[in-house]
Amino acid sequence: MGFVLPPVGHPVRDHFEMTDLAVILDPRNVHRLQTYRGAIQSAKADMNRTDGMIRSMTIVCLRANDERWLIEVGPRGGVRKLWNFGTGR
Repeated sequence: MGFVLPPVGHPVRDHFEMTDLAVILDPRNVHRLQTYRGAIQSAKADMNRTDGMIRSMTIVCLRANDERWLIEVGPRGGVRKLWNFGTGR
């Protein structure tokens, strides 16, 4: 089945390089992905250290059901799911 990628021309593709995404989604690299909650906490901490210079962060994270999501995290912890890549199974 494999992961579901955004189609060519979809605005979500502007958030990552396809070559980087291939490495991120490789099942052998799953241990490198942050959990959903961990990604939010990490993004908030990183943005707090920049004194408001970063308005949001985009992260591929691992959900409890093994799905990989591309999320955007705002400075106060607001989260928007940009894409669900699925599980790769």
